[in-house]
Amino acid sequence: MTDSIFDAGVRRSILHWAAALGAVAAVVGCVPIQPGTGFPGGPGNGPVRPVAQFECPETIWGVPDVEQVFTCHCGPVQPSSMPLAVVGTNIYDATSQLCLAGVHAGAIGWEGGNISVNPAGHRREFYGSERNGVRSDSLNFNHYSFYFVGY
Repeated sequence: MTDSIFDAGVRRSILHWAAALGAVAAVVGCVPIQPGTGFPGGPGNGPVRPVAQFECPETIWGVPDVEQVFTCHCGPVQPSSMPLAVVGTNIYDATSQLCLAGVHAGAIGWEGGNISVNPAGHRREFYGSERNGVRSDSLNFNHYSFYFVGY
């Protein structure tokens, strides 16, 4: 599996995540990436959806070893009236509800689906907006961030 999108270290991180979160560790398997296939929105890519490796955590804040792109599955997404449920636009704060942010970004619909998340390091400013029926908040705070691959 050397030409897999997930190398051995990331697979270990996924299993570590699942254990740390008490999530179901139903690792489906890694999907080799060939030119012209892979994540939606990439060059030459059609509607190919990545295969989920596990159920998405609520947020990526505090989850250890988040350094590379991972793909997870969101069940049906519920709206939230909580302040700061989603922070940012295009690039989101790590405390944002991952699946709700996925709806905001357009990576998935309210029915859920697979999302590919790319950790993006620290960011000082996050800008709020309203998209796809989800309102995100702004925040000026140096914090860990992420974005959705292809969105």
